[in-house]
Amino acid sequence: MQLTKFTEYSLRLLVYLAHEAKPEKRYSLEFISEEINVTKNHLAKIAKNLVNAGYIQSSQGRTGGLWLERDPSTIKLGDVIMVTEDTPYRINCSELRCPLRRYCSLSDLIFEAQMEFVNKMNETTLNDVIHK
Repeated sequence: MQLTKFTEYSLRLLVYLAHEAKPEKRYSLEFISEEINVTKNHLAKIAKNLVNAGYIQSSQGRTGGLWLERDPSTIKLGDVIMVTEDTPYRINCSELRCPLRRYCSLSDLIFEAQMEFVNKMNETTLNDVIHK
């Protein structure tokens, strides 16, 4: 399964915040952008998605910034992937009017493989990644 850059950068942001986590510390988009080598505009979209998913929090203003909302040991990588990817993806054979749909099980096989990948990634938490 190939992950998008959006997922890669989302994981980078979470790893950075988990590693640098201090309850009173907030990190600006500009600062994190430089630290993890992701453009500020792209990072803003990623942060909004992760805020909506409940992984991070953000605030504006002079003392604002981003911080991890949850304990890193509760954040499973597979769950993050499900929030940042269009997975699992099931091929809609009837929509494609595929002549093989009566006997082909490729759609189910691909779906099952994607779910196995996500389940395997859920065996690892963000905490596991920062304490290798």
